[in-house]
Amino acid sequence: MRCEFFFIVIYVRFHKAQRFVNFSVSRQYIILSALWMDAMGAETQSTHDERRFRGRIGVTLTLFLVVLAIVPNTVLTVLVTRAANEQARVQAENQLESIVEFRSQEIQRMLESGRDVLNSVVEDTLQHARITTTVEARDRRLAPAEQVDEYLTEILEDQNVFTELVLYTLDGEVRSATNADLIGHSVAGAPYFLASLDGNTVHPIYYDEATGELYLMSTRVVTAVSGGTVGVLAGRHDLNVLYDLLSSYVGLGSTGETYLVNQDRLLVSPSRFEDTVLAAAYESEGINRALAGQSGAASYEGYRQVPVIGAYRWLPTLQAALLAEIDQAEALQVGYQIERLSLLAAFILVVVSMSLGLGLTLWITRPLQALTKTATLVASGDYSQRTDVARTNEVGQLAYAFNKMTDQLVQTIGELDKHIEDLKEAKARVEEASRLKDDFLAVMSHELRTPLNASIGLLGLLEMDGKLDEEGIYMVRRARANNNRLLDLINNILDITRIEAGRMQLVPSEVDLRGMVTRLAQDMEILAEQKGLEFNVQIDDDVPQTLHTDPDALLKISTNLLSNAFKFTAHGSVTWQIMRQNGHIVMKVKDTGIGIPAHMHETIFERFRQVDSSSKRVHGGSGLGLSIVQRLCQAMKGSVHVESALGEGSTFIVTIPLSGS
Repeated sequence: MRCEFFFIVIYVRFHKAQRFVNFSVSRQYIILSALWMDAMGAETQSTHDERRFRGRIGVTLTLFLVVLAIVPNTVLTVLVTRAANEQARVQAENQLESIVEFRSQEIQRMLESGRDVLNSVVEDTLQHARITTTVEARDRRLAPAEQVDEYLTEILEDQNVFTELVLYTLDGEVRSATNADLIGHSVAGAPYFLASLDGNTVHPIYYDEATGELYLMSTRVVTAVSGGTVGVLAGRHDLNVLYDLLSSYVGLGSTGETYLVNQDRLLVSPSRFEDTVLAAAYESEGINRALAGQSGAASYEGYRQVPVIGAYRWLPTLQAALLAEIDQAEALQVGYQIERLSLLAAFILVVVSMSLGLGLTLWITRPLQALTKTATLVASGDYSQRTDVARTNEVGQLAYAFNKMTDQLVQTIGELDKHIEDLKEAKARVEEASRLKDDFLAVMSHELRTPLNASIGLLGLLEMDGKLDEEGIYMVRRARANNNRLLDLINNILDITRIEAGRMQLVPSEVDLRGMVTRLAQDMEILAEQKGLEFNVQIDDDVPQTLHTDPDALLKISTNLLSNAFKFTAHGSVTWQIMRQNGHIVMKVKDTGIGIPAHMHETIFERFRQVDSSSKRVHGGSGLGLSIVQRLCQAMKGSVHVESALGEGSTFIVTIPLSGS
């Protein structure tokens, strides 16, 4: 019963919600609450009929059949695909490792052939004297260099490893070469030169920007009869031989390749892909691992940003990384085919399951749709609608409960509308009373100010008359002080009333900020002298002379904060600091007074709230000053906050935009 009822509510709420959402939140809540309460009542009253129902919602049945078809097939597909992919991956890795091993052996044999050629030249007893004389002589013309040139040319023609042979001195001067253009030039700036003086070695492949070519050099030191090194014989490897070794794609399919990357991450062998550039820098996980001296196989994103399976190896002799890679899409093609077939089978099973459940679903949902239509009309405001579904199962019970719910709903909404009208009237009365209160306070404050100002003026004249004795002057001063205190209270009440009633309009204008600070500081010096406090005024150099804001509001903010600082400070000092920060004027008023506990940092900005609110408080004031400051700051699109601790003084920080309110 509850399952089918909630299905109806959700169906109406979301599938037919276009009209229902036009109701107010309170009315929607009443409708859903009435649905739930009446359904629970129908469940209690129709227990006998409910026991006769043993079915399920058609959609639930269809979903169950679909899940039953999908889950086993999905699990099977995942397991089979994973096993097939893993087997294909392992097979591909093993094959690639074998290719890398074979290629590395071929490269090693090529390098050994080059070494044998160089050794045969240097160790030739018939030519050794000519070679050593050529590199030891101060001038090539004083040595048998031409005979050495002819000998090196013969050697070059009899082998297929090198394209050039070069004989140079320990200073790098080329004394003999198969390429006549090199004779007399220096190879001291070549990357392999310094290392070639230390022994017999193969130098890393490098890219010569001057010629735009790649070089792979093998060198062999030339020693004199006495045993000392006198020169170096270098051979430039024929990279086409190396490329031929790497260009065989047997066992690599249509996307596999083997290639070399030097220590600078430059591709130093041609790729089978046209969009790659020889001698360009590339990077991948396999390249990074190989250049770090590791060997192995893994799946990663290749240098073409394509997922690959690759084997990698560091070739210490060549000082380069050798990699063999194939695209994962090709290597795992069998697993992908199995996955596609499994998905097709799953789709067929889903279609069959949905077809089987469709008939039952229609039989169940047709009366639900009729009930939904009626519910939608009722939700749109047509409370005369009733459902005519007549079945003995739970759908019939739900229809009966819905009709009963509609009757109660009409009654509930009528009562609610009456309550809403009563609330509207009460709200109007409250708003009118609030308006009258504000008007009364504004009028009374204004009317009280006139006699108070007159009284203060008369008391001042009486004090200045000179006819009073000391006790009379004391009484006049006390009366005048109390009148001033009462006038300040009335002014604050008038200000806060205007602000809350929205009658205080800020009028921005150009304010002489520095002049205002100077004048107000002079006035406050009197308070500082009366209480024996030190008063410091600090205004930064970057503070502008004028500020576009409301002058009265700025003066009230400054006066209230400074007055409070002097009021609550018995010993020490009061500091007034004005600075410029991020397009704002920041004003700080710091004192060494009683401080404010942390739990009151927010409440002190409320009306009639003070730090010392007991009946025996020693500080005067109405508790309106900080409230006025906060509201004025907000009206000027600024802010105010306090930093304070009890017994450690307080710092009020006001931030106002330079552009004004």
